[in-house]
Amino acid sequence: MPLAATILGGMDSTIGPFFGAIALKVLEGVARNYIGGVGYQIVYGVVMILCIAVLPKGLAGLLTAVREATSLRHRATSAGATERVL
Repeated sequence: MPLAATILGGMDSTIGPFFGAIALKVLEGVARNYIGGVGYQIVYGVVMILCIAVLPKGLAGLLTAVREATSLRHRATSAGATERVL
């Protein structure tokens, strides 16, 4: 589980494993309630494969990318407002 949390959360950051642990616990609870038995472990495997394929930097990398995109959009909007004022 510690390795799975680190991979899911992101190995490049110190907060990534924390995000990964929370996500895995939530995923485990949801999967056990809806799937039950041993089938929920298949869900773990699928999520890990998707995370490695789609989010190579994990959830922390995704959050960083979203924050940077939001910051760039905010700067572009602020620059446009400044140009209109001048």
